[in-house]
Amino acid sequence: MKGPEGGERGMVMNEKVPAAREVMARGYEQAADELEIAVQHLRTAARHLHEQNVPRGCAHAFAAYGHMRGAQRHIDDNAILHAAKSIP
Repeated sequence: MKGPEGGERGMVMNEKVPAAREVMARGYEQAADELEIAVQHLRTAARHLHEQNVPRGCAHAFAAYGHMRGAQRHIDDNAILHAAKSIP
């Protein structure tokens, strides 16, 4: 449904929308990059644990968690940007 500005209802439409979309797209790309690194750490953690090298396995698992939190931070930032532009 169209809103009063001619855009989709629920979103403020103005000249800054394309720039905001780019910011959000970059945020999702950065989140994906963090998750890809997390996957690598998790595979390394599993390999170390299979080799009974618990300290190294745990270190990589902890690093993976840090990258997952980084990805979540990027997603949270995008949600905050979206909430700031959304009209209830």
